Formats: sequence, structure tokens, C-alpha cells
Amino acid sequence: MSKTKSNRPLMANVPSAVVKETMNDALSSMFKESNVHCEKHKVGNDLVIVMMANGVCATLHIQELPKRKGAAS
Repeated sequence: MSKTKSNRPLMANVPSAVVKETMNDALSSMFKESNVHCEKHKVGNDLVIVMMANGVCATLHIQELPKRKGAAS
């Protein structure tokens, strides 16, 4: 999909500022200057955000990972 080219690493542990910049770059390149139709759906404990514009539909699925027994907080 040529609209989502990114020169960022595909997998890494990075500060949240890098995640924000990467998401901003990806969404900006997909949607250009279009008005974006956004929907927020709560599915159980999960949140799904749907964005549509410029012939593109992007979804962001947010869920809390279950805590592992014995994991340090």
C-alpha cells in the first residue's frame, strides 16, 4: 500500500513521542488535507476508532493487556 510508506522501524521499543510522530506521519500521508469521518466504538473493554477519508479506512483497536500473574508493576 503505497500511501502508508514509512522509513521508521517496523518493530522497536521507543518513547511515546516517537509513536505519536509515526502515527501522525502515517495518518497525514493517508488522509492528506481531507476532512476525516471519525467513529469511536466501545466493544466490551476495548475501544475501536474508525477513520475514513480519501478512499482510505483506517482503524485503531485499543485494548488493555491482561496483567500477568507475578509481573512487576
